[in-house]
Amino acid sequence: MKALALALSLTACGPTLVYSGHTPDRAHRVEVMKQGDAQFVVVDGVRTGGYRGVAVSSLTFSANSAHVAFAARRGDRWIVAADRHADAAAYDGIGEIVVADDGRVAYAAERAGRWRVVLDGHPGPPFDAILAATLQLTGHHLVYVARTGHDVRAVIDDVPGAAFDGIGQLVAGDHVAYAGRRGGRAIAVVDQAESPPCAAVAHLTIAGGRVAFAAYDGTAWRVVVDGEPGPAVTAVHAIVLDAAHVAYLARAEDHEVVVVVDGVPIAAAEHARSLTFTPHGVAYVEAAGDGEQLILDGQRGASFDEIGVPVFAGDRVAYAARRDRDWFVVIDGAETRIGTFASAPVFSHDGTHVGFTGRDAHGPFVRIDGRTVRFDLVVDDTFAFARDDHAWSVVAGDLKREQMFFATDRLPGVAIERVPLATKELYSAAAQQASRGLLASPDATLVRWSEAEATRRRP
Repeated sequence: MKALALALSLTACGPTLVYSGHTPDRAHRVEVMKQGDAQFVVVDGVRTGGYRGVAVSSLTFSANSAHVAFAARRGDRWIVAADRHADAAAYDGIGEIVVADDGRVAYAAERAGRWRVVLDGHPGPPFDAILAATLQLTGHHLVYVARTGHDVRAVIDDVPGAAFDGIGQLVAGDHVAYAGRRGGRAIAVVDQAESPPCAAVAHLTIAGGRVAFAAYDGTAWRVVVDGEPGPAVTAVHAIVLDAAHVAYLARAEDHEVVVVVDGVPIAAAEHARSLTFTPHGVAYVEAAGDGEQLILDGQRGASFDEIGVPVFAGDRVAYAARRDRDWFVVIDGAETRIGTFASAPVFSHDGTHVGFTGRDAHGPFVRIDGRTVRFDLVVDDTFAFARDDHAWSVVAGDLKREQMFFATDRLPGVAIERVPLATKELYSAAAQQASRGLLASPDATLVRWSEAEATRRRP
């Protein structure tokens, strides 16, 4: 009996799994374990720390998977640990954490009711609050939005900007831009320089060192590019921008919707969407009559009842489309009937390969460059190529064994490998997203995992 009691006590003291996942490149397993009153972060079986608690929702990795940071409880305070080293400073609470590829770590921290952003252990100025989902650590700047009293300010490299009643559309790249509201007026701000006040600012966009937005003066809208306003229109529906050109959908005074490229209307497009640039011009999907067509560089494609979002790779274009009950994939203008469903095609990064998932009378499948591979279950929109295009991956399942896995293969096709996808990892990812208040699609996570597994496949 004593031996049984001892065995039970030892079992009760064993570690309990709190979280299970991987680094973004899927090369390292990351777990949070609890044993007794302590919690640990475990990377590839190596424990780090030993804390009263680890905030699982705070686990944050750099995009290159080289660095990790998280909030942990030490005594009755909170600290941030990064790459097996913990900041000495403790706080009453920890907010958002970001980790750069070079190992820099920034996080929001609260002490005695005042919030600061801490960058590599150095706290910035105090505020009443750091607004959620605004903290960004780019190659150029540390950017966030903070509030003190009723004043809201964008903070760039710890220097607060002008006070506004509210700030939105914060984007950071070669420039830092956002839309601020002061009283009943809206202002676009680029690198803390304010545009003239207007009634509304929309579609703020940064690309190639350029900035564009739509401004409404109370009577008309204008697209402003690098500080230069365009012609007056009654509405602006979308803006796309690159280093050389700007295009947008606008409603003219006669209520006709037109595509405008570099300030020149080029076509009427009453029900246009998915506006984008191609190497030779612009492309968009236009509803015409009872169907939809892809307009590519001024040329109309075939008519379908429904067209998905087109994808481009250099001069190539592909999209999924439905006609009656049949789904097709159109690649470079050539239609292929798929069956009862086809997901959005995916081009390899060099544009030489294309893959997608589909379903027909025989069940689900994956098709890569015309080669069809079938599984009991295929999760749509999880197909991805490796970052260097040497392999592909998709999330699939075996119904008989009740198993989910990543199906991967080298190109042009060698042998399918199955990398197990543990249910506990799916649960952990879902719980982590929910605790962060994120509304991202599960497929967005799965396709990132799929790309990582394809990249890990040996060339």
